[in-house]
Amino acid sequence: MRALTQDGEMQALQPTDKDYWKHIVSANNSFGVELLKTIALAKPLDNIFISPTSIFLVMSMLYNGAAGDTYLQMAAGLKLPTPQEINPWNRQLINHLTSANFSHELLLASALWFGKGILCHDQFVNSCIESYSASLYGIDFESPEAPSQINFWAANATRGNIDQVVGENILGASLMVTNAIYFFARWTDQFDRSQSAAGPFHMAGGGTREAIFMSKTAQYEYFESEAFQVLKLPYANSPFFMQVILPKPGFHFGHCLPALAQPTMPMIPCELQLQMPRFTLEFEFEVKEFLPRLGIDNFNDFSLICPGLQVSNVLHKSKLKVDEEGTEAAAVTAAVGWGSAPRQALLMRVDRPFLLNIVDGGSGQILFSGAVVAPQS
Repeated sequence: MRALTQDGEMQALQPTDKDYWKHIVSANNSFGVELLKTIALAKPLDNIFISPTSIFLVMSMLYNGAAGDTYLQMAAGLKLPTPQEINPWNRQLINHLTSANFSHELLLASALWFGKGILCHDQFVNSCIESYSASLYGIDFESPEAPSQINFWAANATRGNIDQVVGENILGASLMVTNAIYFFARWTDQFDRSQSAAGPFHMAGGGTREAIFMSKTAQYEYFESEAFQVLKLPYANSPFFMQVILPKPGFHFGHCLPALAQPTMPMIPCELQLQMPRFTLEFEFEVKEFLPRLGIDNFNDFSLICPGLQVSNVLHKSKLKVDEEGTEAAAVTAAVGWGSAPRQALLMRVDRPFLLNIVDGGSGQILFSGAVVAPQS
């Protein structure tokens, strides 16, 4: 197996075990952290929430059809070997994430949308079907009804959470590659709503906003450094958990990136008094706007999908709800061609900007990632 280095040279990859999807997890998480960092630097006062998994899967499908400089940039930016090697890795990862019978609900769906008259290479289509379980749809991109058809698919795939991803900006397109992800789980130890109370959340840039703080004292896996506190919030009968990373006063998100990039970092079980806001987030952005910082700015050559195809937009929309019972999260990506002795519990009051991941503890895969600077109840 080989990977492309930043200068375009081939470099050997030597997986040490048969679970090759673990290497996809590493590449995916690295990509997600860099993308979140790039967006947070550009939007320091905004709440941010993305699904690195959804974006990465769409990028992986597009990678199958990239050629020339576009291929070289995607290989280097995504830190991947050839599509022929990564496709079965992604297939293993998708199977791992969706096959287990747990109490959480996780839906992953991909689709290819073909405009009238477009002829795509069989190898690209077959790879998307076999490795990403992509559904195939014919669509008239000249029709005003085209956006509603794709939005209906997105709403169905995300339990109604994301019901408008595209608009008239897709009219006239030739092809779309989409992915949707939905997650719902209840906390192992749910919060008592009668203990929730209003309090100030200290926002980035100064000032406060009233938030409803959930409160619970329980055994959690916890880690603390000079710069931040990290908490693992487990979901009931599930390998998934939420990782909450809170910078200490005087520190910022940049100091927390090592923890964000290691969602399965060693933690210590301890009794903790947790106070964190109940909140919802909605976020949308144009992925292509931020990819040049990751070394990908050429989307002009997807001739291995069909001759002359360029990708004009990579749209991403996401939603998160965190309350006393648990977590609901959804995202859609659309590429348009065109935790001894008894002691007082520690305190972690999440009343200032914080980072979060929603992670599969079995693989370490980061499904969702975010930066909360001003929670909205």
